[in-house]
Amino acid sequence: MLVDVVCIVTFLHTGTSGEEEAKMIRSIVQEIDRSPSLYRRFELPTDVVAAPKSVLAKLMAVAVDERESFDKERVRRNAGKEKYDAAHSVRAAVFAAVEASQETQRRTLRLELSAVPITPKLKADIAKDQADIAAAIFHLEQVLDEMIDAEKGIDKEPRKHWQAQYHWARSQLQADMIFLMEYNFALGAIRADRLPELDKGDVGWKIMFVLRPRAPEAKVKSLAKDRAKRLSLLEKNYADTPWAHFAAREGERWIGMEWMTRKK
Repeated sequence: MLVDVVCIVTFLHTGTSGEEEAKMIRSIVQEIDRSPSLYRRFELPTDVVAAPKSVLAKLMAVAVDERESFDKERVRRNAGKEKYDAAHSVRAAVFAAVEASQETQRRTLRLELSAVPITPKLKADIAKDQADIAAAIFHLEQVLDEMIDAEKGIDKEPRKHWQAQYHWARSQLQADMIFLMEYNFALGAIRADRLPELDKGDVGWKIMFVLRPRAPEAKVKSLAKDRAKRLSLLEKNYADTPWAHFAAREGERWIGMEWMTRKK
């Protein structure tokens, strides 16, 4: 598993402690959890990991209108996708990002490697994996292009929580792209014989997170920069709400990868 420890954060909020405020917080957190990412794949679901500190007045400004929640809008979209997407470009972009991320979640990942000889056959298998990863990255790039185009109309989106949903979904899509690029680079280390030397007692290798990306492509740095900018925007524009709380947590995530030796 990539994540060994999950930090459980205590449920705290200020202002009225009534059921309605708790319901607003829960609704927003559930909307946030609609956008998965590979970095969060082995963590607890967002809605049980943490409940943020919130200020009632700011919370009300971005509260989810249950008549236009993610699930309700998905039903409407499924009833007529082409017409819906034309009328709601920002929401359509969110759905496209979520669908792409959900598809990515089903991917099998080679996160550990036993201390076996790195044979030509193994390298050939790794090359096939990398070709598959490259195709997945290309698909996510296409979805990101759709999101970039949709952002032109974000000021016309009447619901503030859908504007936040857009920025969050885009940050998660970008995280998936970075993850796959980092993972692809890590797989390349196997083919290039760049794995760390094994010491006595080591049984193989495992991929671990590090602070900064290791892949040398300029695209990785560009994605990381825009993702950080988007998360900062959520922290600033949605301060004292769940959007800011989870954006701050994501901003602290280590997104680089490298192989390290492992013991039994």
